[in-house]
Amino acid sequence: MLIDRIAKLAVGTKLPKPESTRTYTIKEVGIKDGERAVAYTIPRKDGSKSTKWITNSQLEAAYSELCRAGELAKSWWTEHIAHGRDDGGCNFTTFGGLLILLGEAERIGRGRYRRVK
Repeated sequence: MLIDRIAKLAVGTKLPKPESTRTYTIKEVGIKDGERAVAYTIPRKDGSKSTKWITNSQLEAAYSELCRAGELAKSWWTEHIAHGRDDGGCNFTTFGGLLILLGEAERIGRGRYRRVK
């Protein structure tokens, strides 16, 4: 499972976010809405931090698409994971950053990741 590999990354690991000057980090792997999930911090302009989560089912669905298609696009994420909600793209780019950290993907442009394994 992808989440088991993510859980091995150190708390505080910086997430690659190429279009942001702020530092996003892994906070923990825990439970959200009854399932395992990865939490990450989002820095606010006032210096405080908020937390967002990506659930295991979201991770697995997106990873399956990456493996199937060889690429993952923001449009796919919005349709299948975010269900049309605008989350500011934050969870998508965090997922992409996690894939980069795990050596599974590379960013090939805005809103697009390609599988490297």
